[in-house]
Amino acid sequence: MDTSRRKLSYVQISRAIAIVFVLLGHVNILFYNEFKYNWFHMGEWKRTGGVDFFFIVTGFMIYYIYQKYVGVSGKAAQFFVKRLIRIYPLYWIFTILTIAASIIFPGIDEPVTWELIIKSILILPSEPILASTWSLSFVVFFYILFSLYMYKPKLFTPVILCWTIVLALIELKIIPYQGDSFLLSFSNLEILLGCLVAYLTLHFNFRYSSFLILGGILGYMAVWINNIYRLNELQTPVCYCLFSMMIMLGISEKDKK
Repeated sequence: MDTSRRKLSYVQISRAIAIVFVLLGHVNILFYNEFKYNWFHMGEWKRTGGVDFFFIVTGFMIYYIYQKYVGVSGKAAQFFVKRLIRIYPLYWIFTILTIAASIIFPGIDEPVTWELIIKSILILPSEPILASTWSLSFVVFFYILFSLYMYKPKLFTPVILCWTIVLALIELKIIPYQGDSFLLSFSNLEILLGCLVAYLTLHFNFRYSSFLILGGILGYMAVWINNIYRLNELQTPVCYCLFSMMIMLGISEKDKK
């Protein structure tokens, strides 16, 4: 399928919605922590689903746009540099402003260490100075991984597939694991599953795209209702991930028309 002719209008809209969705979640947590304002008890939720949808969209967009360059000489480095330029400069500006504010007004926040500053500047796995940017470490890691896949697809395809399977088995509790490893985080799996959605939409056609979108939205609403009334214990990240995949698959099918 010729991806260059498709504008992905609906997917681009969903990408913007995902970013707004994430920001609203962070704002709600901020209001809950600072002012004890708790809209629909969202401040107590571990996840609202915004970042899960964002991860799915991220994996989808990168694979969909750049899969045609896999194995092409020079494209891996070009991709990686382009991605870093889009993230780091603006991120550095806000991080430096936050550090400066903590120095000028030491009472508004805890003092930062040099270790934390270095990890935050490089977007290494940690609790960053800008707490709302924790997801960027997973995005940057994915960019590194995808660059390696573009450079040596025959080598890294089986590695990525095996890693994806392990992540899925851990999340399904088939492989017992109670740690908190960055490499084994469910967030990595969500981005990879976003790539899977892109692969499916590139190679297959799915009927009833509207039902996929509606089913995903209703699924999200069901999880939120469950969170508000605390009806059952759910694996909410898994639910958000599956419903996000349904929505993205439906939206991408709409863009084919």
